[in-house]
Amino acid sequence: MDLIVLWHTSPEYDFNGTRIFRELKARGYTGTINPIYRVLQKIDESKIEISPAATVRIETPPGDQAQFDWAHYEVMVAGRIRLCIVLV
Repeated sequence: MDLIVLWHTSPEYDFNGTRIFRELKARGYTGTINPIYRVLQKIDESKIEISPAATVRIETPPGDQAQFDWAHYEVMVAGRIRLCIVLV
């Protein structure tokens, strides 16, 4: 159970139910996926809600700031995997 909580809540892993099921199967789990999703639902219900202050919108005058997003991709180049960072 502790491992499932870690995999689902830790930013290092952030595994979804299917990934957790595959990892457990590799470790010898013989059950179905349904109990895993029931456990994940309980974990999600017990998470602390995000404070509304964390999502306060800040407005600035035009030209004072810009916003953009980066995407990370792994690409095979000359037989080696390379990390590409792209502006999207």
